[in-house]
Amino acid sequence: MMMPRLRTMPLLLAGALALPAIVASSPASAACAVIGDSIAQDLRGFFRDCRFDVKIGIGTAAIAARVPGGANVIVVSAGSNDYLTPGLPARLQALRARAGAARVIWIRPVPQAAAVAVDTVAAAHGDAVVSFAVSRGDRQRIHPQSSSALAAEIRRHF
Repeated sequence: MMMPRLRTMPLLLAGALALPAIVASSPASAACAVIGDSIAQDLRGFFRDCRFDVKIGIGTAAIAARVPGGANVIVVSAGSNDYLTPGLPARLQALRARAGAARVIWIRPVPQAAAVAVDTVAAAHGDAVVSFAVSRGDRQRIHPQSSSALAAEIRRHF
């Protein structure tokens, strides 16, 4: 009866030692976060290892309040819902300031004013910005044609 236990012990030990290596090698780790609006929400299935704090229709100031501490990489979708409200560049800058030393990957919003504001803040901090093709079926003309393609573009910056 003791023999089977002795044989399984090395296997259990090997499995326990291998688990941290598997987790550490994941391209998106627990130190990753995705924050923002409906565009970010649609990425949930593609970044299962990331923390998500997203809400449909949310504005930039509310997204800034969701910037997590301790994340190494933060994917941000902001500006699509409040680009007509004055002060968007300042709100985006406040959001970026809260991210601190984290690597930030911005999703470029479609509205031109929002895109320019995101590009300006990202350039000032050396952040990556990713674009997407707009869905022809989206009446708002702000959502991606393919969340899968957007996720793949984001992953290139991890």
